[in-house]
Amino acid sequence: MDIIKLDFTEPKEYKTVDFKGYEIILSLNDENFKNSLLNFVEVLSLIDLHFAEFDLFTCSCGIPGCAGYHYSVLHTVEDGIVTWTFPESNDYRTSKKVYRFDLISFKKVLKETIKRVKHLEKENIYHLLLIRDETDYVGFEDSSETI
Repeated sequence: MDIIKLDFTEPKEYKTVDFKGYEIILSLNDENFKNSLLNFVEVLSLIDLHFAEFDLFTCSCGIPGCAGYHYSVLHTVEDGIVTWTFPESNDYRTSKKVYRFDLISFKKVLKETIKRVKHLEKENIYHLLLIRDETDYVGFEDSSETI
């Protein structure tokens, strides 16, 4: 069986908001995906689903294609095994295209992640997909002005 892990980065502060943010790093068989923003809302929603096509990573704007992910991952559950099938394209740079996880272990990882996300939320710390740090946009002219 393959192994999935979800690890939290240390919370950091941002200039334009009064709370902290963190990322969740996905690891498949100890292979970390550090340079991609985990679409954790879609991943955590898989906990009780037997079939889904989902976007594993996304851009901070929320559009996976913006970050180069144009094809979905296929999630299926059968006979106590969760299978993730990655697209044949090179959107996802994985060491293989099909991963199989024990259903009980898979659910345990997701439940622990949900528990941690809720705990951090109580401390005013949020996942980067749930907040917007627009520091990069400060100083740009408003292009929505009517002529």
